[in-house]
Amino acid sequence: MIFNIIFYQIFFKKYQENTYITLSDIEIINNINRFYTFYFKKDIIPTKNLLCYEIRQGFIMKYFSLYKLSISSSSDTTSIYVEETKIYQIEEIIKNYINKNIIKEENYEE
Repeated sequence: MIFNIIFYQIFFKKYQENTYITLSDIEIINNINRFYTFYFKKDIIPTKNLLCYEIRQGFIMKYFSLYKLSISSSSDTTSIYVEETKIYQIEEIIKNYINKNIIKEENYEE
């Protein structure tokens, strides 16, 4: 577990260089120490049966000012660690993830 914390602290900034945007529900963000699951609107997911995303911050993550964002599909879950200062940019982070990873996979399959 300690290795994971050190790993994320070292590589986090580089991994998150290309992320941006906003989430509208400030009430949810202010209470984010609880566990939340959000279901995607159809227009935010172009493909791949993505079901929902979850935002979580436990004790250790709070110490490092990070949130864990998990994007789930019917077959897989991917976790992205987001800085506290960028938590209002969740929707864009998800769109970027979809554009970089999911859409490229689809084009490759064709």
